Amino acid sequence: MRVTVNDPPDSASQRPSYAELYLTVTEILAANPDLEQAVPEVVAVVGEAMGWDLGVVWLRNEQQRLVRESVWSTDQEAASRFAEASAGVTLGRGEALAGRAWEVSEPLWFDDLMVAGEYPHIGAAAAAGMRSAVCIPLRAGDAPTGVLVYFARRPGRAEPDPARLLRAVGSQLGHFIERKRAEAATELYFTVTEILAANPDLDKAVPQIVTVVGEAMGWDLGVVWLRNDKDRLSRVAVWSSDEEAATRFGQASEGVTLARGESLAGRAWASSEPAWFEDVLAESDYSQVDAAASAGMRAAVCIPLRAGEDATGVLEYFAGRLAPSNGEMIRMLSALGSQLGQFIERKRAEAATRRALAELRRSNEDLEQFAYTASHDLSEPLRVIRGFAELLDDRYSQALDERGREMLDHVARAAAGGEQLIDDLLAFARVGSAELEVERLPLGEIVADAEGKLAAAIADRHARIEYDPAALPRVEGDRIQLIQLLQNLIANGIKFNERDEPRVRITAGPQDGNTLVAVQDDGIGIPPIDVARIFEAFARGQAGGGYPGTGVGLATCQRIVARHGGRLWVENPPIGGSVFCFTVPGARE
Repeated sequence: MRVTVNDPPDSASQRPSYAELYLTVTEILAANPDLEQAVPEVVAVVGEAMGWDLGVVWLRNEQQRLVRESVWSTDQEAASRFAEASAGVTLGRGEALAGRAWEVSEPLWFDDLMVAGEYPHIGAAAAAGMRSAVCIPLRAGDAPTGVLVYFARRPGRAEPDPARLLRAVGSQLGHFIERKRAEAATELYFTVTEILAANPDLDKAVPQIVTVVGEAMGWDLGVVWLRNDKDRLSRVAVWSSDEEAATRFGQASEGVTLARGESLAGRAWASSEPAWFEDVLAESDYSQVDAAASAGMRAAVCIPLRAGEDATGVLEYFAGRLAPSNGEMIRMLSALGSQLGQFIERKRAEAATRRALAELRRSNEDLEQFAYTASHDLSEPLRVIRGFAELLDDRYSQALDERGREMLDHVARAAAGGEQLIDDLLAFARVGSAELEVERLPLGEIVADAEGKLAAAIADRHARIEYDPAALPRVEGDRIQLIQLLQNLIANGIKFNERDEPRVRITAGPQDGNTLVAVQDDGIGIPPIDVARIFEAFARGQAGGGYPGTGVGLATCQRIVARHGGRLWVENPPIGGSVFCFTVPGARE
């Protein structure tokens, strides 16, 4: 509350014209961005210019009552007497002079306060020596945002020109106040946004927001309830401008959980709609009535924290006084509740994703460890079998007949095939679990490395691997996995080939922001009946049944390409052979 005192003008001739006064008010409002500075200055200038003795500003608060904000007078003693006599007063619609003007939304003139009926603050006016008054609604639309009251020490009648000026000034002030309040609401919304952006931790952000919003909107206590894993509301934060009140409420509601429809917060949760309670002590199903009473709370509002159809929690604010419903505040709190609800759901989803990834990582590590252990346990007996088969062949082959040597050869080849299968399964498992190390890579180098790993097979079959390193672009991917991919495809082109000198050709080019790589061979081709299943694990095509292999190589290729976000397929050109095509990300320049 502000008390302003000005010296009265010496005479009426010193008073500015009404047009000059209106312009002066406009200049004051334009020059003062601060509501608390501009309004008292306007009240003082207008009151002094029009010869009033006392001016009082009443503004609508968040609880839809008028609160006295400032007092001006040319007489310090009169201002102090009125301020003291009306300290702590709030007015409802129709209550006292200002409340009556607020209710009818029209200026009211009182010729003589001593005979004005239903004026409960006659003592305050009399203490300041006031007799007549005018009440001007501060309008910015249909509903006034406050009332400006001027008093004079003498009885007086309403005059048209001053009344028109005061109505215009009231409209000016009303629009200014509403604009500043809207700016404050926007600033609060952005403050909440900044808090949410700066605090990745849910446990830190939510209490901070409850505090900022509660202080900005004049509440005395705030409580946050969030839905737990048992589909009940748990109290997670308590804020209050009074530490003792927060402690009392916290202790009285310790360990409480609420079902849908239970208590105030549960009712808002069940309906997913805001709920206002003018007096929580009068709510028969309010299970925390003792907690509210112990903290001295009376009015409350419950705002669902929505992030879609259902609410993820409820934000509860209390005031230590009775308060009628305030639609404007409910709308603003609902917007903030939606903002907070989406933040909470996003953070919960992120936490769930992190837990799932951690579980997947642990599962992959367990699977990889199991694969290593199993491969050792399975490979060791196979190595022993193959070793003894080779030893028998070296030492006792002459003692065996042709049938015995064939059987021994089958044993050795079966053991070797089992070892190869284990190695292929390990490679398949690693491709799915290993973390990709993506880098910009020259595709020509990848092909050369794959060719180097196949040097023995290439020499044995007199194969030709054709590619132009300069014509192959850069790609983005994991070097080890891309080498394995091309090694498998080139090896298949050599193995599944009946020519004396197999030929495999690698080309590449751009396609929709990616790189399309083609590995073409002149081998036996893929029958149409096998194309749909050729990339499945352990799948062996009809044409490849007589060739060695485990049926895991192409499945591994499919997994590598998928992990790089690409696609792998096979085509059968008219000239014969196969063309295996895949896409990988092209390197960004």
